[in-house]
Amino acid sequence: MVLVPTLAAATIFSAVIINDVNSFSSGTLVLNGLTGTTNCSSGSVSISTDAATCTGTSLPTTTLSTTPTSASITLSQLGTLSPTASQLANGTCGVQQASTSIGTDTALAYGDITYKMAGPLGGTSVALNSSSGSFDTLNSSTGPSTFTQVAWFKTTTSGSILSFANTYASSGAASWDRMIWIDPTGHVVAGVYPNAVKEIKSTGTYNNGAWHFVAVTLSATSGFRLYVDNAPVVSSATVTSAQSYSGYWHIGWSNAASGWTDPPSSAYFIGSLAGIGVLPTALSATSIAALYASTTFSSYSSLVTSSAPSAYWPLDDTGTVAFTGTIPGITSACALAQLTVQASQGASTTCVAPAAAGACAAPSSGLTAASTLNVTIPTASTSSPVTLTVSMDVAAGLSIDASGLRLLVPLIYSEQRSSFGATLSYPAGVVIL
Repeated sequence: MVLVPTLAAATIFSAVIINDVNSFSSGTLVLNGLTGTTNCSSGSVSISTDAATCTGTSLPTTTLSTTPTSASITLSQLGTLSPTASQLANGTCGVQQASTSIGTDTALAYGDITYKMAGPLGGTSVALNSSSGSFDTLNSSTGPSTFTQVAWFKTTTSGSILSFANTYASSGAASWDRMIWIDPTGHVVAGVYPNAVKEIKSTGTYNNGAWHFVAVTLSATSGFRLYVDNAPVVSSATVTSAQSYSGYWHIGWSNAASGWTDPPSSAYFIGSLAGIGVLPTALSATSIAALYASTTFSSYSSLVTSSAPSAYWPLDDTGTVAFTGTIPGITSACALAQLTVQASQGASTTCVAPAAAGACAAPSSGLTAASTLNVTIPTASTSSPVTLTVSMDVAAGLSIDASGLRLLVPLIYSEQRSSFGATLSYPAGVVIL
């Protein structure tokens, strides 16, 4: 038997599902952060997760020392909904890196570096901004006796582009060669040390603020050759080897100022670098010309990687990727940076990390950048914003290998109402003295 409900019956048995938990979909939950003069809002649409990555930094921008330094962010609620919870959390802390596209010889960042700058062939680059910025590779390897070094550079001064030394950090080296630098008059110089100083130098000068391409080759059959912007500018058939030792590659630093005939005026490079590679063969002039003739940075990178480099650093990194592995001579770089977080709302001040009444004491080993941070903070509103102040310093007993390291300490601020939330994340970096 089939029952056909009447209109009245259909009305009786009809149902409407009501979601009482997420029933405020017509409203907005928007978190706004002000760091210095930089504003960042999570958004303005009514969705379950409203998030933004902010360019301002909520960490101190100065170099960390044993004296505490501070930075603050003021959080406001710009939406139509009132949050019921507000939290501060940290992401994975690590050392900023320049990753390789071939091989695993990650280079760690030191000093004053700016990422994602305009680069050659329409690509991007890194800018090394003072007498401290460089990248040091992590893996010790045997110095190659046959090789090609390639790099794009832009500078208006003298400094070091690439080198090989027996120490990981840019200090205390006992052996160093396989170097490329710009001398004080703008010439490009390459140097190796087969038990004696051997240099070759360009006749032209290249410190004119434009992008230039350099390639250096060494082999027992073709000797020592230097190319700038495709042209084979100088060579030495009698130099057929380099010094034999194990060491690390250094990008933007060399020790050429010590004991070399035509040294740079700075051990560091001040300018922009991109597309640095070390290949295990001595490329021909034709292959080097093809690299220089690349129409895009992507095609240049493809040509470099097709030559099976032992390592290639495009230097197109964002500066937001953290290396969390082992660093020579350092147990944990993140554990060296100590911090506190203080909250002020109106006339009220409290230390939220570590939790304590009133203002925070000086940072100590009780809370470091390596700690898992997930604390409740005051809920911000349009009428009563909350200012969070992060104070940081460096723990005593700093390892020499940690001096100048760039730490990535991501901070995440979130406000929540039921299962809906607004989040601001800051992939901030600090430099350890």
